Amino acid sequence: SVQVGTFAKIFIKMTLLIIRGEENKGKTTLCAEIYSELLKHVNQEHIFGEPCKEMKKVSQNAIVYEDGNPIDFKTVLTKDDKKIGILSRGDIVDDCFIKSLNELLLQKVNILICCTRSINRKNSTFRYIEEHYKNYPKKEFWVKFAENKAEKQKVKQQQAKEIVEYILNKL
Repeated sequence: SVQVGTFAKIFIKMTLLIIRGEENKGKTTLCAEIYSELLKHVNQEHIFGEPCKEMKKVSQNAIVYEDGNPIDFKTVLTKDDKKIGILSRGDIVDDCFIKSLNELLLQKVNILICCTRSINRKNSTFRYIEEHYKNYPKKEFWVKFAENKAEKQKVKQQQAKEIVEYILNKL
């Protein structure tokens, strides 16, 4: 497979937003909230899919939940002529991660949101992004976490609104 670094030179105007946090602290949940919030501000028709599966055109919120939690997804949303890509799968670098990232890059996204764990170690998405995108503008957002289940959703929704505001100002 082709490495993402090969494509990176094509996408000079891209900005990376890194959703960073420990394992099971809500990176995918935060991405799902960002996606849901962005849908209020972008063209309704967009492409959406699970990592390693084909993306399809949809016109509504396409998040799939399992046991009350969103499952990993990838999507490209459009506002005017600008594209925002989201890849919620970001624990380890494997063929599925590379394939999904390449798909988003080939859509020529202006902003790419991807998740990384908090540790910079071999085969981590954080290290991969740092090595392959060192010359790109980046902004990190550490996942805010609430132990209390009742507060969890509220915390994620509030953080998603802040990130979407940042994105809209960047476009």
